[in-house]
Amino acid sequence: MERKEVIISDLAAAVREKESLSAQPAPDKWEAVPYSTAAAAGTLLLAGPAEYPAPVTVEPGLSGWYRIYVCLGEQYGTSWASRVDLQLTGDEFATTARCCNLLPFTRWKFLEWVEESLWKAADMTGQSITIRKNDDGQPNTSCVLWLRFEPMTDAEVAAHTARLADNSRRTMLAHMDGDYHQFDMAKKPHDYCKMLYAMKESDVEIISQETMYDLADFSLCSEFSRDPGDARRNAYLKEFDENKEAIYKEQLDYVHKNGMKMYAAIRMGFSSFSFNADKPLFRIAFVDEHPEWFCRTRDGYTVNMLSYAYPEVQAFVIEHILQSARRGFDGVTLLFSRGIQTMFEQPVIDRFVQKYGTETDCRRLPLDDPRLNGIWSDIMTEFMVKLRGELNALAAAEGRPAPGIFVTGCQKLSDGLHQGVDIGRWAKEGLITGVVQTNMCVWEDLDGLLAADGLIDLAAYEEKGKTGLVVKREHCNDPDSITAGVGDYRRAADETGIRFFSELQWENTVKPEEYLAAAKAIYAAGGDSIGLWDCYPGRVFVLSEWDCVSRLGSAAGTLALPDDPARWHRIHKVLSYKDTDIRYVSPTWRG
Repeated sequence: MERKEVIISDLAAAVREKESLSAQPAPDKWEAVPYSTAAAAGTLLLAGPAEYPAPVTVEPGLSGWYRIYVCLGEQYGTSWASRVDLQLTGDEFATTARCCNLLPFTRWKFLEWVEESLWKAADMTGQSITIRKNDDGQPNTSCVLWLRFEPMTDAEVAAHTARLADNSRRTMLAHMDGDYHQFDMAKKPHDYCKMLYAMKESDVEIISQETMYDLADFSLCSEFSRDPGDARRNAYLKEFDENKEAIYKEQLDYVHKNGMKMYAAIRMGFSSFSFNADKPLFRIAFVDEHPEWFCRTRDGYTVNMLSYAYPEVQAFVIEHILQSARRGFDGVTLLFSRGIQTMFEQPVIDRFVQKYGTETDCRRLPLDDPRLNGIWSDIMTEFMVKLRGELNALAAAEGRPAPGIFVTGCQKLSDGLHQGVDIGRWAKEGLITGVVQTNMCVWEDLDGLLAADGLIDLAAYEEKGKTGLVVKREHCNDPDSITAGVGDYRRAADETGIRFFSELQWENTVKPEEYLAAAKAIYAAGGDSIGLWDCYPGRVFVLSEWDCVSRLGSAAGTLALPDDPARWHRIHKVLSYKDTDIRYVSPTWRG
């Protein structure tokens, strides 16, 4: 018998636990809200930021393989505001889902548009679906309109299962931003694998996970904050710190079991970091105790970041990296694309004088001066030689392969030299195993700052710093900015045999089909593999985006994909909400 598409749009009627529903907002209930669109009509399930209803279950009563789509809506005008957890009976973990950035479609009228996205393909025989209010991080909203089941042919099922069995598709690098444990507040070690479950069917080979909270000293953090969510986060992170060895082991075991690798990612600009200025995310005792080893600007001001020009700083950083390597990580990702490593400290000036004499003050040289770049390169290469040696010694002592070293660079290979990140040199000397080309660019605006001798006028430099930006650091998300730099990276990789990943634009900034266009441009320019920043807590939540970017591991396969937005998602206009027709004008302050 021919199987047909099934859509469950009246969720209030479909869920088993009717006692968990309410016609009005309630702190422990799902609000059942009537709605209509051109594609479907019924009752949606809504739980606001202060509402925590019990999970509800939908039993579709289907058998055989289906593609499962879910339609989600926004309530507060930002993609971060709406999240929901979905789980099939046979799933290891729930999938956290949210909409893509609906603002390109809606501008202010976010309530009037919803997104249907592919959740997954699965054999629905005997399976039910649990819908759960997401409570892993900060307060949010859950808004689910419908579930749609599209039957798969035998050929489609065979192609799907064959793809999952082919581990050669795994070529991509997925970076987990900001030590994602702070964003997804798991309750016990095993829950952390939920964060990795989304990667299981992707083309991701290497998960690069930041371990920044290994250095945090929570006793140094202020108990006061203007953000009411901080107290919850800080208490949670203290508990994480007490259990992190078991957590890391569980994660590594899970990643390896599913044919992937995990690298420990370290932000190489070491500071007691605050965001915003009066909100300390974490403090590092070593940083606070040694301001004498901070970076110095060319006009003499202190930057509260440790400088690698000091051997003591290098030793501290290497020991932190070794701590992660000892846990069994397959390698380390050194994030040079964020922060600063060395500037114009006294050891830098001394090295310059020793090599070039006193005729030129190195502080007056522009960032791209080869002499200045060479001094910085020497300092950072000395650090990398020490690190590579320590990791090799650790591997020999433990009888395992030497951990890999990936580094992140700027958009252009040459831009890294402005901070001593000499990727070409490190590759030739066998110090690194891979590089990630990011969308970071760093430069100085020297307009009006050059003296008659062609060098920087430090007094004018200081004055300009009082009224505008001189040092500029920006992330450029247009594909042209990345593709322009692909060639130099590719040549360096080909000459030395290192891995090479080019990063897509930042997550949740454009529609899914635009990420596909960017990946095609990268591969067409000679890109080798795709890197994805902010996979957690960003990309993997957005079903339509993740369904697109997680399958870009093959250049040929990516270039052959059709530019069809409907492949990734469908945007539907809401016609009525709570029995109010809003197809033309919505009676809200946005209308």
